[in-house]
Amino acid sequence: VQALTVPYAILIAYIFLGETISWIMGMGIVLIIIGPTIMVQRRAKVVASAVPPTTSGSTSEQPPAFQLRQVEGYLSAFATIGAYGTSPILIRAALGDIDGVAIFGGLVAYSAAAAVLVATLVLPSRRGLISAMHPSTVRLFLSAGTFVFLAQMFRFMALAVAPVAVVTPLMRTGAVFTLIFSWTLNRHLEVINMRVVAGILLSVTGAVVLAVFGS
Repeated sequence: VQALTVPYAILIAYIFLGETISWIMGMGIVLIIIGPTIMVQRRAKVVASAVPPTTSGSTSEQPPAFQLRQVEGYLSAFATIGAYGTSPILIRAALGDIDGVAIFGGLVAYSAAAAVLVATLVLPSRRGLISAMHPSTVRLFLSAGTFVFLAQMFRFMALAVAPVAVVTPLMRTGAVFTLIFSWTLNRHLEVINMRVVAGILLSVTGAVVLAVFGS
């Protein structure tokens, strides 16, 4: 469902920013959307099949069964589409084509997010959760935060010089790199098969088409 972020963002950019796309750019966008979708479906099946069967006669306490709540899930997914799809429009409208403002825009956005997170520290349970973290876990979170910061910084820089119709679809290829790095670092958890390879090739092809004809 969240793959609909791309057409939604392009539609909003067309309405409010006057951006247009050619038919060949549209083909590239479709390829980029299809590629990660293929891989996500594969990974969901692997996770579902990885749950060990319950041993008959076992007296150990079993975890509660997972309850699927599709309505809430779809509503949350569509809310995500609205947030992710609208944010690049607002960023693009604020930054325009002015050089040197992208970093400042990122600073404003991160300051707003940090204010919300710091406000949650008034809850004792939140402070206790942070203080109870293992040092190795803290290092992993700090590393992840650094990479997310760099990604957001480059996102602001990209939207300062390129249309939303180009930047947003290209960012969908992040699912491809996530899978590749996951397989490299967590090979015991990831499996690369022909379906995954096909998804990577589709996304890379779409990204190349969009980068060449969208510039």
